[in-house]
Amino acid sequence: MRRFTLLIVIMVSALLGFYSATYSGSPNKAKIERNSCTGCYSCVEVCPTKAIKNVTGKAIINPDKCVGCGLCIKECPEGVIYMERLEE
Repeated sequence: MRRFTLLIVIMVSALLGFYSATYSGSPNKAKIERNSCTGCYSCVEVCPTKAIKNVTGKAIINPDKCVGCGLCIKECPEGVIYMERLEE
């Protein structure tokens, strides 16, 4: 239920303009170990900003669209997504 509530808050925020497609206010961005990705795309379905795409059978994360919410990390059954702090 918490994950769903967070997703709703982020989606409503995006609709109201609090987040843009290129929001970069979070110093944390999701990264994926592409060689370990099995292509289940659970992360693609849960990403509120559509930062994750299917590219040649593997998920890829666009850091410019990632808001660092962590929903993809919680959803990944393989545990191959992690959060990385960007240098300022």
